[in-house]
Amino acid sequence: ECPDCRDLSVLLTEVDLDYPRGVIRDGSRLTYVDDAVQAETGYRYRIVPFTARDQEGAPSSLSRIVYPAPPAPAGLTAEGLDHLVRLQWEAPVLDASLGEVVGYRLYRHADPARVAASPVNRQPLTEPRFEDFGRDNGTPLTYAVSLIVRQQATEVESDLSERVTVTPKAGF
Repeated sequence: ECPDCRDLSVLLTEVDLDYPRGVIRDGSRLTYVDDAVQAETGYRYRIVPFTARDQEGAPSSLSRIVYPAPPAPAGLTAEGLDHLVRLQWEAPVLDASLGEVVGYRLYRHADPARVAASPVNRQPLTEPRFEDFGRDNGTPLTYAVSLIVRQQATEVESDLSERVTVTPKAGF
């Protein structure tokens, strides 16, 4: 415990797995976005699971310092080819105070109103382009990309770029 930290007994949110409001659900993964954070401020979260019989499980804690977000990549374009989507975007020019560029995360979803909670790529992409092979022709896909920078010892992700929807097509 830290004497300067706020009271951790204040409930930020409660998530009912049958009716998950206020979270993004992608399979068994739940994502909660705390949009009330301020840059250069530290935050600590405590996640406590409960069973259907209201039995408390082992808690998990997470502490993070929020750094200023880098700019989102711009100019995302997509070209739908035969079982392939070719994407490219503009590499942002960063002020040195925002950190060192690590790479990019690419997100894809079949629903144009959503973006997946997990990126397509496991490791950050080092170039502002990607070829997404093995896509089904005739199935529209929506993409967005984010920039990853290293600020001190922490990787910070930008907001997502503008979304782009594309349909791979046979015959190219």
